[in-house]
Amino acid sequence: MNMRCPLCHTKQDIIKIYSYKSMLLYRCCDCGMMFQDYDTLRKLNGVTEEEVYDNSLKTQIAKKSLKRIINKCSFNNTALKVLEIGTGDGVLASLLIKSGFYYRGIEPSSFLYQNSINRFPELKGKVHNCSLDDSGISKSDFNLVILIDTLEHVPEPVLFLSQIKEYLVYGGMLYVEIPNESFLYLRGIFRKAIGLYSGFPTHPNHLNLFTPLTIRKTMEQADFEIKISGQITVLGDYQRILIVFKKRSMFLARIISLFFMLTKLDILFQQGNIFVIC
Repeated sequence: MNMRCPLCHTKQDIIKIYSYKSMLLYRCCDCGMMFQDYDTLRKLNGVTEEEVYDNSLKTQIAKKSLKRIINKCSFNNTALKVLEIGTGDGVLASLLIKSGFYYRGIEPSSFLYQNSINRFPELKGKVHNCSLDDSGISKSDFNLVILIDTLEHVPEPVLFLSQIKEYLVYGGMLYVEIPNESFLYLRGIFRKAIGLYSGFPTHPNHLNLFTPLTIRKTMEQADFEIKISGQITVLGDYQRILIVFKKRSMFLARIISLFFMLTKLDILFQQGNIFVIC
């Protein structure tokens, strides 16, 4: 098979594990990494834009993320200098700026960049619509780099993380949050049942499908030391479930989120998101 693993770069022992419509998922038998072939994905699916959701729901989710980041990283002062890569809808970026932190962001998608600038004028001049290499942002300048729902879209995650190190001050920290793709088929059954991703087991544009094991290997290869890692509930988060249901079936969304918040079964069966702090 003429492709290589994005984690260990071997071209041997790569097997196809899933096929649905245009999606072909592979796993490396050497390191366990699951992924899509970048060239095939680009040709078949193209680049689709993310849906922009209601500000109030996204703001509540972003507030939880910001609280978790500040608490877990033990940051407690406004002198913090933050670089966010993959700013998306700009909600977290806006919260960071309004909290008084020095902030710079990168959003490669022109659609998401323009949307975020239109909704949050305070992002102008602070979020750049380009790649990290083309941003002109100063290196060795940031205490914290944030990657939320970003690393799974990067063709070369180890190389990308190695480049990010250049932007951190000595002792700076990296916060990464990604979907946990353990038990992929179980996730696929649930997603199909609620009509998420049109029956695909994961988001069609996710190149890399991480598990706790493969994200740890990725960080080690990029020479990052993981200080804290864990899981974040998705099914137990009412706002996230409302987004999935597009605000329909609000009572059902409340029941689902309450059930998983109390039982933590989604965490037990690794159906949440992974976060790592390095």
